[in-house]
Amino acid sequence: MIKNATAQAQSKEATLETGLRIQVPAYLETGEKVKIDTREGRFVSRA
Repeated sequence: MIKNATAQAQSKEATLETGLRIQVPAYLETGEKVKIDTREGRFVSRA
């Protein structure tokens, strides 16, 4: 058993070039391109 492990992925807030703020996985680095679901304004995947 791993202590303090969570079943849910860790996320952080990112601000897009348009100014939209979304939650993205913690493993993404500044400058990476991402795909966004424009209907819901949510992260989908890396581009």
